Amino acid sequence: MNVHKRCTESVPNLCGCDHTERRGRIFLKIQCVHNKLVCQVIEARNLIPMDPNGLSDPYVKIKLIPGADVKKMKTKTIKASLNPEWHETLSL
Repeated sequence: MNVHKRCTESVPNLCGCDHTERRGRIFLKIQCVHNKLVCQVIEARNLIPMDPNGLSDPYVKIKLIPGADVKKMKTKTIKASLNPEWHETLSL
């Protein structure tokens, strides 16, 4: 796992953990409205620390892959949090 040596003490033990939650869990609401993909980014929980201070500065990026016009969107960055709340809506 990609964790700073100083952060290994604060990273939760992943033994027996669901492999889909190695880096935490994100809560999204995704729907198609009037020919647009609407993604509501609600929150994330139990993120692993990625910074030397034992916390993370998380954000969410979404990208629609098919086609030549690759459009990307990004939420704001939440500083020093392992349980960020965004409550943002991104539309592609």
